[in-house]
Amino acid sequence: MKKAISLNLKTWVLLSLTAFVGGTFIGCQEEVDQSNRFTFTGEVIATHLENNPDKYSHFTDILSKASIGVKSEGTLLKTLSTYGAYTCFAPTNEAVEKYVQDKYEIYKTSLENNAIDPEKYPIIETGVTSPEVSDLSVEKCTEIARNHVIEDEFKTVDFSAGFSLPRTSMNYRTIVTNTDIVNNARKYYVGINNAEILESDISTYNGTIHSIGEVLDPSTDNAADILNQSDGISIFREALNKTGIDKLLAKFELEKDYDKEMESPKFDGQKGQIPTYPETKNQGFTLLIEPNEVLLDPTKNAFGMTIATWEDLVEFSKLVYGPVPAGVGEDEYNHPAHPLFKFISYHIIDRQLDFVKNGVGGWIMEDYDHNGFKSESNMDENFDWSDYFETYLPYDSW
Repeated sequence: MKKAISLNLKTWVLLSLTAFVGGTFIGCQEEVDQSNRFTFTGEVIATHLENNPDKYSHFTDILSKASIGVKSEGTLLKTLSTYGAYTCFAPTNEAVEKYVQDKYEIYKTSLENNAIDPEKYPIIETGVTSPEVSDLSVEKCTEIARNHVIEDEFKTVDFSAGFSLPRTSMNYRTIVTNTDIVNNARKYYVGINNAEILESDISTYNGTIHSIGEVLDPSTDNAADILNQSDGISIFREALNKTGIDKLLAKFELEKDYDKEMESPKFDGQKGQIPTYPETKNQGFTLLIEPNEVLLDPTKNAFGMTIATWEDLVEFSKLVYGPVPAGVGEDEYNHPAHPLFKFISYHIIDRQLDFVKNGVGGWIMEDYDHNGFKSESNMDENFDWSDYFETYLPYDSW
């Protein structure tokens, strides 16, 4: 078995975690209305929002309560009134009201169910405890506001179907864009819930506003949370929890020692051009997981074994990596030398990789050029289209 994993895999389920993926839309009309939607308001973002209370009064109030940071008493509304280049996805009043009502209903229902059976129905903390927008806390306003602002400027010409914008939101969440053609007019959508852009490319002195019909609501779950919500991978999940690796997957931290200048690739570009690189680096994961249906099928593994429980997976791991070595307990599953720990580690990559139907070989590689640089027309016919990444299984543990 190789240390590196080829991404050309057919039977594994990819959970691409904290990457927010929307549906891909396919247009069937050939005649497309590509009329210029660009408008310039002569205002800054904050002023435009304040000058249109019939559309954005709720979102303006949220921005006025949203904190910039722990060390600053400023608000995000004030930030959007200063010099810079921002992208603001501004939800309409109707969108904000619907979001608050929906979140409140979830919270209220969980309270009612919890009162009946606390063990079966835990309270779901949505951060919204009132149906009134004005009752939103500073913390919730900050979360909402930062999900809708990017510290860079992007217009719809930068959007592509099923791809992420190159900069995250101020809340470090990826924003995926989509497009569709409806009645000969191009439509744009953003976020995991495919919020429709109702009015696009509203240009101001300090950035661009896109008016949207839904509040962007990216998941705040970490990898461990998502695993616990997925019934179809219970065998692998139980084995993973036995190793203690679930605690690793619960982390979401910015790398404090990250130096963008040191890690950015260097090359001699035209006219002194340099490549782009992220301003911050956070901890992310990709899990390659065999679902229960694969583990239960003896034809899906080299040993013809039916794996129905996590204990069966322990025995399977011993067939792959050998018996438990001397000095390690049979049930010491959290030891790096234990076969089960090795097996689970081999399925985890310490970065986020996106799966896209239209990617090369079904996959889109982390360094794939969306503009078509890696295409069969300009690559040698012998080019290896597989991409390889190291896993959490240490090389010297083999």
